[in-house]
Amino acid sequence: MSPKSMRYAILFLLLVCCGFLVHISTKVDMLHDLYSVRFQSTVYDLNVSNKRTIRDWPKQKKSSNVNIATDKEESVANSSVPIPPNKYVGLIKKGNADELKGLNFDFLPISRATDIGNVNKSSKKLLTFVDTSCGACKRFHKKISTLNSLGIDVMLAPYPRSGINSRVGKLMLSAWCTNDKQKKLIRVNKAFKGHLIANACEDQNLIADFNKFAKFGEMYLNKTTPVSFTDNGVIVMANLDSEDFLAAFKFGEEMSMYVRNTTK
Repeated sequence: MSPKSMRYAILFLLLVCCGFLVHISTKVDMLHDLYSVRFQSTVYDLNVSNKRTIRDWPKQKKSSNVNIATDKEESVANSSVPIPPNKYVGLIKKGNADELKGLNFDFLPISRATDIGNVNKSSKKLLTFVDTSCGACKRFHKKISTLNSLGIDVMLAPYPRSGINSRVGKLMLSAWCTNDKQKKLIRVNKAFKGHLIANACEDQNLIADFNKFAKFGEMYLNKTTPVSFTDNGVIVMANLDSEDFLAAFKFGEEMSMYVRNTTK
C-alpha cells in the first residue's frame, strides 16, 4: 500500500471511530436524561422547616452533635439515610409536591379501605396517575381491592398519555366527568374494562380539573403510567406488587423519622 493510500485508510478509520464515539455518547446522554426525568424525585425535603435536602444530609450529619433521645434510639451521628426498597421507589421532588398540592383531589374517584370492611385499619392514601388504555395501568387497577385490604385508599388521577384531545383522552374525560363520586368510580372502572362509551363533557369546572391533572402528567411523568404518590412523600414509578407499595409507605415513614431526628 502506498503512503498516500495508507493516509486515507488511517483517516477513514479515525472517522469511523469518531462516529462510534459520538453514537455511544448520544446513547449515554439519552439514558442520563431518562434517569434524570424518571428519578428526579430523589431530592425532596419532606417539608422540613429548615429546607434541607437529601444531598445536604450526609454532610450535615457528620457535623451533627445531636444526642440520642432515649436508649432505644440510635445516635443520629451513627445512623444512615434510609434506602428505598427498590429502584422504582424514591422521594417526591419538592417542586412536584408543591404542584400536586395545587390540584383538586376532591375531583378524583377513590376506592377506600373502609369500603371493604377495614373500618378499624389506619388508612394510608395513594394517588395514582393512570391511562385507561395502558396495560400496566389495567393490571394496577385489578389490584386496587388488594391494596384496599391492606389499609390503602387509592385515588385515580387521569393522565391520557396520548393527550387530552386524543380518543383515549376524550374517553377518560367522559369517565371522570361527574360530580357523583360513586358514579365516577363506576364509570372509571368501566373505562378500564373497555365498557364505557365516550360522551361529551359539558361541565367546565370538571373539564378544568381533568386538564390540570393531565397537564401535571405531561409536565412531570414523561409518558409513564402508572405513577403513584404516597401521602408521606414517596413516588412509585411502576405497577409493583401490593407488598412493594406497603414497603414504599414504610420507606416514607423511615425517611420522615430520619428527617425529624436530624433536624432536632
